[in-house]
Amino acid sequence: MTLNRLRAAKFVGVLVGTTIVGLSLRVLVERFGVSAGRDVWRGFHSVETTRVVAAATLTVVAFALLSTYDHLALLHIRRRLGWRRASFAAFVASGIGQSIGASLLTGAAIRYRLYSSWGVARSDVAQVVAFTTASFWLGVLSTSGMALAVQAGVLSPILHLPARLLSVIGVSCLLIVVGYVCVSWRRRPGASIGSLRFTLPSPPLALAQTVVASLDWLATSAILYVLLPPHSGVGLAEFAGIFVVAQLVGALSHVPGGLGVFDTLMLAMLSPRIPAGRVAAALITFRVLYYLVPLAIASALLAVREAGLQRLRIRNVAHSVVRRVSTMMPAVLSLATFSAGVVLLVSGATPAVHSREVLLQQMSPTPLIESAYFVSSLIGVALLFVSRGLQRRLDGAYALAVPLLVGGVVASLLKGLDFEEAIYLFAVLLALLPARRRFSRHASLLAEPLTRSWTVAILAVLSASVWLVFFGHRHVRFANDVWGHVAIINATRALWMTAVAVVTTGLLGLLRLLRPAQPRAVAPDASTVARAHAIARTSPTAGAHLSIVGDKALLFGVRGDSFLMYGIAGRSWIAMGDPVGDVAERSALAWRFRELAAQHAADAAFYLVAPENLPLYVEMGLRLFKMGETARVPLATFTLDGGAQKWLRRARRQVVDDGCTLSVLAPADVAPALSQMQNVSDAWMAT
Repeated sequence: MTLNRLRAAKFVGVLVGTTIVGLSLRVLVERFGVSAGRDVWRGFHSVETTRVVAAATLTVVAFALLSTYDHLALLHIRRRLGWRRASFAAFVASGIGQSIGASLLTGAAIRYRLYSSWGVARSDVAQVVAFTTASFWLGVLSTSGMALAVQAGVLSPILHLPARLLSVIGVSCLLIVVGYVCVSWRRRPGASIGSLRFTLPSPPLALAQTVVASLDWLATSAILYVLLPPHSGVGLAEFAGIFVVAQLVGALSHVPGGLGVFDTLMLAMLSPRIPAGRVAAALITFRVLYYLVPLAIASALLAVREAGLQRLRIRNVAHSVVRRVSTMMPAVLSLATFSAGVVLLVSGATPAVHSREVLLQQMSPTPLIESAYFVSSLIGVALLFVSRGLQRRLDGAYALAVPLLVGGVVASLLKGLDFEEAIYLFAVLLALLPARRRFSRHASLLAEPLTRSWTVAILAVLSASVWLVFFGHRHVRFANDVWGHVAIINATRALWMTAVAVVTTGLLGLLRLLRPAQPRAVAPDASTVARAHAIARTSPTAGAHLSIVGDKALLFGVRGDSFLMYGIAGRSWIAMGDPVGDVAERSALAWRFRELAAQHAADAAFYLVAPENLPLYVEMGLRLFKMGETARVPLATFTLDGGAQKWLRRARRQVVDDGCTLSVLAPADVAPALSQMQNVSDAWMAT
């Protein structure tokens, strides 16, 4: 079957199932009227607790009988997996399969997943699936056949079919079951489908299979039977026939659990004798006990098992998520701190809640309240600038952010009992406290470059605060004397607080503008090169010795135990490799280089970096680009022999034919050859 046909068949199956459910629900509404909801509610109250307990016990019995299907199937294929595994596979396959529709296919898929993971061959799994499927139909045929053959006269008016026809159908079903058991006595070789071979079970197994399946269907029908009124006039044998017929029609509809179809048939066949509300209440309780509860338990068991099998992959995913969250944490905390500053500034620009303000004035003196407003505005502006330092992972920014947030919480309560604002600031503080080790860079806050986007964001917050002052106090006529009415009206306070915020922001911005400019990169002198060469001698990487060439600018760490070499091309500052020297200084030096480039409105890049340092550059907000690869040749074991080196042998012959020679220089011969190498390098660069 082609893919398009499979999709079309799946679509038709879904469409048919949906149509059946819709028609069933329509019949339920039209047949039992709008008062069915009240009847069902009364039906629930009339079901005794003892009957629910009995139904739950019978559910356990029914699933125990279902698990016997797999035990017998494993005996049939002569495989020993243990009682626990077989019961687990049977319960999970049955609990999930019969609840989500297409139970035979779903159960087969789950059994294949479980048994194959336990080392059972594909052909043996197929025989287990065939055995359990046959058990299902043997139970249907034997139970319904017995009920139709014995209770044909009683079921005839319920099913609206002649009693003789029901007897014939019942006897035919029983003959099929008997024929199955008799054929097993002949022990035919079986049948093959492709590479899969199916054999009939032995006569004792076939007989046990039939008995267990029949008992399973009887136990399942008894679950619903005990939930019905005790004096309904319907016997268990009669009810089992009705139940099996309704279940069979529901299973053939491929609707999950026969939802709607099974219920409609049961209501239609039982409502003449039992009130519809009682039947509906019993059906709902039956579905909860037999479908929903096993589905939840089976799904949980399967999920736990799959998680156990994939624990290594889950652990790797969890570590990856934690690593990514850890990398993003400073940026998230920076944004939260910035928003805390916005909250304080907006709060100072808007009117306070009158009832809270009156209560606060009764508890605190006016100067304390006005001081709290003043301090909150200063803290709000400070948090806007400190958040930039948090984004850059500065330890000084962290040391300032914690007391600022504490002060913001206190000021929020003192200025107007603003509990909501205080709770938000406290939440930001709680998120910031455990992240101390994420802020380990030593640098000045004022030396940090304030990017264009950050400047625009701060100006936007201040502009919004000014607008809120005039919008929130639009009923006040602003005049020159308004500025002098301290603590008389909210507008005066809002004007003063916003003015303080604007002036403070301007002063901080002016300090940044007046800071001394960083010098541009210059070529190092001989003493600087010698200083870098001394550090490069301790480095395990050969690229560190490129510093002695003298054509790259050098940037040293704060303690002078590390350096970074770089060049400038247009608006790009490009570092040659990773920072060299003290490992503890490398992170701070890389950040310093990036900030130095930003101060000159340039982009920073690192070329030829080591894989172990990639997390540092990702944390700095840089993107990774693969531009090539570095070849490492183990000279002690390298050889040109073998088919894999055929192209190298060919290339070697070509250069040898051109008059070239290959030799490995001893350490003492390297210095005299450097001038020749430089001539070759200069000629190559020139072309």
